[in-house]
Amino acid sequence: MRQSKADKLRQYLIARLDEPSTWRGVVLFLAAVGIDLVPEQTETIVSFGLGMAGLIGVLSEDKV
Repeated sequence: MRQSKADKLRQYLIARLDEPSTWRGVVLFLAAVGIDLVPEQTETIVSFGLGMAGLIGVLSEDKV
C-alpha cells in the first residue's frame, strides 16, 4: 500500500519532534516573535529564549 503525501509529511514532522534542535528552533523562533509583540520587554524575552534553548541543549541526549 502506497503512503499518501500527508502521511509522509506527518511521519517527517513526528520524526523532527524527537530532535532537540527542533525544540531549540521553536523556542528561539517564539522568542524572536515575542520581541516584535512586546518591544518594551525585548531584553527579557531574548534572555528567556536563549536560556530555554540552552536548557534544552543541556537536558537533551546527544544522538550519534
